Amino acid sequence: MGLGDGAPRLEQGQPNPTPMTVQQQQETLTRLGFGFHSYDVRTGEVVWDAQLYDYWGIDPAVPVTYDLWAASLHPDDRAMAEASVRMALDADGDGRYAACYRVINAVTGVERLIEANGIVEFAGGKPVMLRGTVHEVRPSSVAALLGDDRTLALARAAEADAMVDAVPIGIALFDTDFRFKRVNRHLADMNALPVEAHEGRMIEDILPDETVAALRAMQPALLAGQPCEAIEIAGENLQTGLRGSALVSYSPIVDGQRHVSGFVGSIIDISERKRAEERELLLAREVDHRAKNLLMVVQSVANMTRASTVDAYRTAVTARIAALARAHALLASNRWSGVDLRTLVEDELAPYCGADATRCSFGGPRLDLRPAAAQSLAMVLHELATNAAKYGALSCHGGHVSIDWRLVEDRLDLDWQESGGPPVNAPRGRGFGSTVIHATIVKSFAGTLDLDWQPGGLQVRMAVPLSSIQSAVAAPLVTAPAAGTVRPAEPETPAPADAGRNLIAGTTIFIAEDEPLIALDLEDILTGAGCPVIGSASTVREGLALLGSIKPDIALLDFNLKGETSLPLAAQLQADGVPFAICTGYDRATNLPSELNAAPRLAKPYGEEEVTEMVARLRAARR
Repeated sequence: MGLGDGAPRLEQGQPNPTPMTVQQQQETLTRLGFGFHSYDVRTGEVVWDAQLYDYWGIDPAVPVTYDLWAASLHPDDRAMAEASVRMALDADGDGRYAACYRVINAVTGVERLIEANGIVEFAGGKPVMLRGTVHEVRPSSVAALLGDDRTLALARAAEADAMVDAVPIGIALFDTDFRFKRVNRHLADMNALPVEAHEGRMIEDILPDETVAALRAMQPALLAGQPCEAIEIAGENLQTGLRGSALVSYSPIVDGQRHVSGFVGSIIDISERKRAEERELLLAREVDHRAKNLLMVVQSVANMTRASTVDAYRTAVTARIAALARAHALLASNRWSGVDLRTLVEDELAPYCGADATRCSFGGPRLDLRPAAAQSLAMVLHELATNAAKYGALSCHGGHVSIDWRLVEDRLDLDWQESGGPPVNAPRGRGFGSTVIHATIVKSFAGTLDLDWQPGGLQVRMAVPLSSIQSAVAAPLVTAPAAGTVRPAEPETPAPADAGRNLIAGTTIFIAEDEPLIALDLEDILTGAGCPVIGSASTVREGLALLGSIKPDIALLDFNLKGETSLPLAAQLQADGVPFAICTGYDRATNLPSELNAAPRLAKPYGEEEVTEMVARLRAARR
């Protein structure tokens, strides 16, 4: 093939001209647009001539690396071009390098279609050097140069790219330093960054510290050719600030000589699954807590019920547990979000009105009660209805009970009126029912109570702050305090071996418990052990007010007081040097605030023995 029209012709019989020197050959190829390159596989050194620097638009003073070459390729051609290099370096291949790809000039941004060819030199069965040429393919000759095979290869590469982008998991290609070389669209969306924003950047620039630490921990194994599979990592997205979790697997990219040239990772977003698991765990613990609290209430009912005969005792306890069960069923049907007062009244009076619904009437505006308030108010209504069925309007034909309520500013006014029954007299003392009613309305709800024993029937007027009973979005039970540190005094002091009533008698005690029945039962246990209860509160606010005027020896704190944690009370007790224990149905696996995790726990349901042992332990810690 001649070099031009002016080239001399060789006549038959004339001697051959002098062969071209290597330098002449290289100069000729350079004039034709060919550039020369070499790649030392052992050291990673890459050498380019001026033509390649021009094609790539890179300053000749900049050292060339394999990664710099790869980063300049069109994203759609990079995988195929790198695969061609790996095939050429494969000792089982023919050592020929051939690739066709697009280069994006770093200065002009212009795309150029480049054809590259080369030969690999091997030593001892290992590749040591790749030398070759590149030249630009002009648009007019692209189709002819590529041919059917090369066109098919490009089409297949495009199909592979489409498949990678279509899969519903993140895929990333890295160099051995964990610099992003390529990501698919799904991973770009997970990271809240465009695909091109990843290329050439280190993982520290894009990923959260926790994720970076996990990947760096995998790096030695990957460099040794070992995959790291099915590892859960978590972190806060640097772009969105949202915390997420992922299941990742990383594998080394190994050439034919077992040389690791990079890593490929698959990333599955499991954030929603982890959140669902956390919700499920939280729900399970909350159900466990509520079940233990309910058992504690039932135990208190059994302990405090008084009767002259076993049958009378059995009847009274059964009826009270049934009242609790009805309230529990209502709450469960509403997913423990609360219950309407009207529904609660109707359910608690139904067993006493019988088939004649006219014996009971009730009415008032809708009021959604929080779960704990509904359970306590159910017991109040049950005790009033039981009294009416035994001694009042519901004990005879013609008797009638009317329940009416009103919302007046920030309180609930509820009236219970009986009529048409036998004459009634005020009781001589306070029994279980009146004790429960008083403890619930006055102490737990911070309301007022007026029981008027009129000859024509009992009239009860109650006024309760809505803040004590109205359903609202509950605050998280497990929250960190705004400031300060609470540490119980000597929480791990063991109880004396002979701890008993003789050792705790006279110990003054402060109680914080929002369930009135549990509070009453606890007071009974402590009083019976000779320990005066000098303060009892059902809210944080009430407790802080009491602690401002009393100095107990020890304190027993329910963790959750009407939706608030008892942390402020614990802080005040710590400041006063008063040992305390947390009374709760939550187990040790539940993440209470760290300030309370070291505090002794009195686990619900507890009995007399557990209470007296805890008092002895706290009293010993005070010494």
